[in-house]
Amino acid sequence: MMTAWWLDLVLGTALLLFVWALFMLSRDSATPLDMSPDAQGGFRLHPTKLVRQAGIMPQRLLFLYWPIKLLLGALLPLLLLEWRGAEWPVWILAGPALAGFFVPELWLLQRRAQRRRRISDSLSFLIDLIVAYLKAGHNLSQAFALAARYGLTPRNPLAREALLLARELEAGRDREAAFSALATRTGVDDLHRLAAVMNVGFKVGSPVARTLASQADMLRAKQVQRSTELINRKSLEALFPMLLVCLPMFLVLVIFPAAIQFYQMFQWIKVLL
Repeated sequence: MMTAWWLDLVLGTALLLFVWALFMLSRDSATPLDMSPDAQGGFRLHPTKLVRQAGIMPQRLLFLYWPIKLLLGALLPLLLLEWRGAEWPVWILAGPALAGFFVPELWLLQRRAQRRRRISDSLSFLIDLIVAYLKAGHNLSQAFALAARYGLTPRNPLAREALLLARELEAGRDREAAFSALATRTGVDDLHRLAAVMNVGFKVGSPVARTLASQADMLRAKQVQRSTELINRKSLEALFPMLLVCLPMFLVLVIFPAAIQFYQMFQWIKVLL
């Protein structure tokens, strides 16, 4: 059993560094004006697009990404050595090391999926608010800013992205480029379609409020469809435990008394014969 003090010190230090890294990643920070993944040229030391779509500023993860991967890749084999000593062969330790090395990617994929789901659930409501502000006389950037600030919670990822879009429009960025960057930053299919429709509307001169209203109607229909599918799936999932509970009760209350009666009837027939 490998219980050397240096191994305990390494494990403790690694755990503290990992907790500190998670704390740094979970902290909220002000969103820079231009953090589109495509805006960062040159050699990339980490998956910038995945990191940005997961809701993390790529600069914050620039010096944490590879240390976390190497730390987790070394931490899991060390935990196995601490648990079972030197009995594990080297080729067995390679499996946990490889799994720990790819844990950050799995975490980023899960975080991105959750963020996309929250954005999709809030998008139709935000567009309805934007249409209301446009009809009230506000311009496009003001409508996005007001809808994001007063219609959604500050921690909602769609509110942050909408505020960033409003700042870009106020700073004079081209509207087509701003909406395309919004879709790229989030990776949400509905926002990609919205950006494409808005860019076409800008080119042909279609009213923005009418374009957004039609997109809101389509998003509401899709949201109702997703809710119906979710309800149906949950109903099927709830049916299995109900069968597990009801089937034994059915056997005890119905099948078992009937079996006893059949057995008694056959005994009487046997006596009569």
